[in-house]
This record gives sequence, C-alpha cells and structure tokens, in this order.
Amino acid sequence: MYDPDEYSRDLKGAASSTATAVKTGYQLIDFLRNLNPEQIAEMAVNDPNFQFTGQVTDLRFFNDHAVMSMDMVTNLQDGELRAAVQDEFNRAARNGLIQIDPQNKTIALTKEGQKYINQPNFKQAALRHVASMENQMQQALTENMGFPLNGSINDIQFFRYADTLDLGAVMSSPNSEVAAKVLEGFKQFQAQGKVAIDGLKVTLTESGRQLLSSPMMKSAASAVKTVPTGEPVSTAVVVAISTAKQVVTKVAKAVSP
Repeated sequence: MYDPDEYSRDLKGAASSTATAVKTGYQLIDFLRNLNPEQIAEMAVNDPNFQFTGQVTDLRFFNDHAVMSMDMVTNLQDGELRAAVQDEFNRAARNGLIQIDPQNKTIALTKEGQKYINQPNFKQAALRHVASMENQMQQALTENMGFPLNGSINDIQFFRYADTLDLGAVMSSPNSEVAAKVLEGFKQFQAQGKVAIDGLKVTLTESGRQLLSSPMMKSAASAVKTVPTGEPVSTAVVVAISTAKQVVTKVAKAVSP
C-alpha cells in the first residue's frame, strides 16, 4: 500500500506525461482520491501558455495536467474572458465534471469529467474554439496596423501578416520614390516565381512560401516590425494589413480527434 509521499511521486510522474489514453486519465483521478487537499495543491499546475477560450472546452487542460491552479483563471488580465472562464468552470462543477477547492485554490477533473473530455465531439469542438480564439487575437494585433515596404527582399515578409497585397495602396503613396522601388521589387518577385500578380492583387506562390519559411527569412523576420497605419515613415510605404492571416493553431496531441 502506498504512503502519501509515494502517491505524490507517482502523481507527479504521471501528470508530467500527456494523458493519451482513457485508462491513464482514470488512474490520475484515482491517485487524487488518495491524496489530501494539501497534497493535491502541490500538484497544481499554473501554465502561462495555456490558451483559455471561455468555453467548456477549456477543460482540455486536463488532457495534459492532473490539477489546475485557480491562479490561472484569477490572473487572466482580460476581465471579460476571465468571467467567461469562471462561469464555464462553475457550470462544469455543478454538472460534476470538475471539483473546485477554493481554500486550496485547485481545480481537478472528476471521472465524469474524464469521460466528457474523451468524447470525440469534445475534442473536435476544442480544436475549433482554440483556432477561433487564436484568429481573434491575431486580428486584434493586426487591426489598424501596417507593414512597411521599402523595395527590399524583406517586403515578402508582408505575407506573414496578410494573404493579399493591394498594389493600389502602394501606387497611391505620396512617397513616390520608395513606391517605385517597391513596385519594381514585386515585379522581380513575380519574375522569380515567388508571387503571382493579378491586376493589382499580389499573392504568394508555393515558391514564395518556401522562401518565407527558409532559415534566412525567418531570421530576418524579427527585424521587420509593423507600425500604426497613420504613422509616417520616410523610408518606406506603409500598407495596411487588411486581411489577417489564418493562424496555425498548435494544441496538445490529446486534444486532437
């Protein structure tokens, strides 16, 4: 028979691995039943990289961790999101999916909760909710922002932020000298097969995507910064980022259907 210290060591080892099977998830819950609240509190994880959505699918956290620290929720800076997460977690507790311990500031999954998060529909919904939240964040970051084009090879970095470039915005810039360099640069990109130009619309080709993903261009990307669209830049043509690029969402394997 395990003593409390052995339970703690076993739980730490189990919680550090992704729960890839239903059996493993149930074992973690059984471990928790043999621990007192103070020991459970020691297992609580505060993951600053976890993306809350304010949906019940935030329970996907428990695919990778046995216990959540309540600080993860209370420390959310977005008050609206924090309130949504609290509402969903309180509802999940009432439905018997999680146990909330305000005194020790922990949230733990129940066996009913384990069954719930292992349902294919839950996993599919989790993917959709995270992707939607990531896209909203990206749109917020790019709203009213512009990309500085100057006629260099780094102009292709624009496509990290948007899918389409409107050359009309370049041609209408009062900075005609730089605008001419930018237009010439995109003509060269077209000749090299890096972009396709249809009228005034420029899109990236597969060859352009390969260039963008090359180590050289990834390294150079950090030096290129977006700027507010109303901010004058004498050495560049600032083009508004009108179409937020779809974000590639990375979630734990246990979330994937």
